Amino acid sequence: MKKRLVGLLIAMIMVFQITSPALAAFENNTSDKAQRQIMDDYLALCDEMGTYASEDQIIAALLNKHPSLSVVESSTVTYDENGEPPTTRCSRSKLLLEKDYLVYDNDYGAYIYFGYWNWDSRNSHLSQIDDIVAFYLSDSSKLSYLDQKYAIFGYDYNNNRVASIDPENNKYSDPYMTKVFLTSGNDLGVAFSINDSVIRRGRILAPVTRKSAGSVTMAMAYHHVWSETHLTGISGNFSLLTKGFGLSVSWDRTVENWTAASLGVQLN
Repeated sequence: MKKRLVGLLIAMIMVFQITSPALAAFENNTSDKAQRQIMDDYLALCDEMGTYASEDQIIAALLNKHPSLSVVESSTVTYDENGEPPTTRCSRSKLLLEKDYLVYDNDYGAYIYFGYWNWDSRNSHLSQIDDIVAFYLSDSSKLSYLDQKYAIFGYDYNNNRVASIDPENNKYSDPYMTKVFLTSGNDLGVAFSINDSVIRRGRILAPVTRKSAGSVTMAMAYHHVWSETHLTGISGNFSLLTKGFGLSVSWDRTVENWTAASLGVQLN
């Protein structure tokens, strides 16, 4: 009898060892699909509501559609034409609006970062040089964004979605038409080059996952660059800082530029 019980126990352990990895893979795949559905529903709401609703209202509509979602933290900041926070009512100000949202899905224990920018100025400088927008983490040892599952979408001055980089759905806009393409990336985040004379606003979506305990910040940055003289063949070096927190940009010519970061959202 004891031998029979021992044999049955060993068999159960073997079955558990075999099925556990498969079960974990199934659960991860289900969670990934759920996150992608949330992202797709959000984009549909942006297309439907983008001409009249604020970003806060679009996020509220998303939460209404998915009751399992909640906003962990959000932030909003505006910058003037000098890349500085506006200080007076007389300031031209509010050329750049940046918003961050960290959304939690209680059904799957998953997080998605939503970043939004609105660039309210048509570039009239003599040389058109692409701006840079980036999403990044403060500590990749505690949190990671899911590679090939992030997405960026650019909208023109009529709120038409005209540009995208969406690796999971294998959707890439023609960079020669809309000038939105990946410029650099590492385990801290991704940076994109955008044509600000075409792209007025944009959204970055990035599912993220916990790796270890501790506080981590997620944010985005907008790098604006221009020149009052004709330049051709200009190139830049864009990198996400492995020490410190943010986006580093350098150019091989003398140009005017500034970088404005969002306030970010924190996961404790």
